[in-house]
Amino acid sequence: MHWRLAIWLSLFLLSAPVAADSAAIKTLLIVRAEGFFPPHEMLQNGQLMGVNMDLIEAAAASMHIKVLFETYPWVRATNMLKKGQADAITYMGKTAEREDYAYFEEGNRLALVQNGFFTLKQTAPTVIYSGDMRQLQPHTIGFIRGRRSFPDFDQATFLNKNESAKDEEQLLNMLLVRRFDLGMAPIARVKYIAMQMKIDEQLVYLQPFGPAVPTYLAFAKAKGHGALAKEFAHTMGVIKRSPQFQDILKKYGVKPGDY
Repeated sequence: MHWRLAIWLSLFLLSAPVAADSAAIKTLLIVRAEGFFPPHEMLQNGQLMGVNMDLIEAAAASMHIKVLFETYPWVRATNMLKKGQADAITYMGKTAEREDYAYFEEGNRLALVQNGFFTLKQTAPTVIYSGDMRQLQPHTIGFIRGRRSFPDFDQATFLNKNESAKDEEQLLNMLLVRRFDLGMAPIARVKYIAMQMKIDEQLVYLQPFGPAVPTYLAFAKAKGHGALAKEFAHTMGVIKRSPQFQDILKKYGVKPGDY
């Protein structure tokens, strides 16, 4: 009996921090960046919706936690996470720098993001690009401040980058008035916003695109949410394997292999 009691106590002690962490939280404040990330995060009729939102809310409901999403410029949102003013942030790519202030659990992985270069049709004939970014040295490249894309671009100090745009819409507007020659941003998002702005016919997308990068629901280390991140990851995994998640994907026209 003693060995059984010892095993039971060990299991209880291992699980207690997780249970205590989630039990202490009634509402989870999740910040996100401004802009549209269709079909994962977007506004429709003034309502924030998308695969990410539905998945996160389903997992939180299973844990008896309410979710409050708030939208800010990316730099402010990340600073809120660093300072513990938010519990988590959505759609964040994992880097060594970000792991200093955020918990990234594989179970909390959200959608893949693929960044790429784009330009105006009038400018395209002057641009030579076959995948070697040194070919883009003669051009100024617009980029959203505070964002990361993929390592080769982020570390390309030889490129002339203009990081003054706060979101994709401003990035596109600046491209239209020739503040720079090229833009760099998530391609699916740019295409969606360009269609909303009715300028999609004016754009050319340069191939090849960058590698697909996974994004996460990352939790704040400043709030000591390590156990909560693990519990949320487990719950998200359960939801992803359920018919409920298949219904979410179907709702937004997403194939299971694309998420």
